[in-house]
Amino acid sequence: MLAKADYPVAAKTRERVIDAARRINFVPNALAWSLFRSRSDSIGIVVPSLINPYSTAMIEGIDAAASDRGLTMLLALSNWDETRRETFIQGFLARQVDGLLICAVANDCLPGRDPEAIGVPTVLIGQQPNAGLPRIAWVRRR
Repeated sequence: MLAKADYPVAAKTRERVIDAARRINFVPNALAWSLFRSRSDSIGIVVPSLINPYSTAMIEGIDAAASDRGLTMLLALSNWDETRRETFIQGFLARQVDGLLICAVANDCLPGRDPEAIGVPTVLIGQQPNAGLPRIAWVRRR
């Protein structure tokens, strides 16, 4: 589906362009569009594993919320490896994601990991402390 532009174009010209785009199965270049808008409409999520039913349910919830907002979810599995997790985070930032959710292990308190250094909204999920970053933590009910 092609979106209508906000700038004025004669209706007949607009229809001719849309018809031509349909004939050649034109697909807009998402990368070019994101560069133009300075938004990727994507979020990066790093989780240690999907073995835990909690992680799976959480990812499904994140995916549903992202989809409702027109965002693409990029998922990376760190396999409980801190170096791998950091590589994924840097890769997501290089792809200019609009936000990060990091399900980190207990020792995720790396120097320099603050909102200014990361440059995009970032939330940690879990019990680990990290100065300056918002955190979602679960509470055991007794």
